[in-house]
Amino acid sequence: MSGSGDDRARVLVVDDERSVLDSIEAVLDEHANVRTTTHPMEALRLLEAGDRSFHVVCADYRMPMMNGVTLLQRVAQRPEYISCLLITGAEEYFRSDNKSGHYVLLKPFSPDRLVALVLQLARVAQMKRTVGELVGAQSGRHRTAKS
Repeated sequence: MSGSGDDRARVLVVDDERSVLDSIEAVLDEHANVRTTTHPMEALRLLEAGDRSFHVVCADYRMPMMNGVTLLQRVAQRPEYISCLLITGAEEYFRSDNKSGHYVLLKPFSPDRLVALVLQLARVAQMKRTVGELVGAQSGRHRTAKS
């Protein structure tokens, strides 16, 4: 993830407020390939389509049809590891029992903090994917050797 060319982090940002999406995209655009959507179900369709293998999904907490925690829980169930970042200023998130193991960035946030966190999460996703591929290759060799 050097930040240039095709090896840049691929980030999907989901927020029902277009102005927030535009702001986050502007902040991340220099450092990552960013795709945005205002609809959680569209985000899931993009992930299912598999045309882009996202490293990070950033989601707002409060959205119609599906909150960010639910969306990120569904993202976490995907076979390929994707880092999840919940971006919220919603007090109800902190009062809820709906917390999970996702990283959380509180609004308002520093643009530099957003960039640093997203790039770090993208590196984590890439490392976990690489380890998964190595483990899969190792277990494949062991099966072949036993056959």
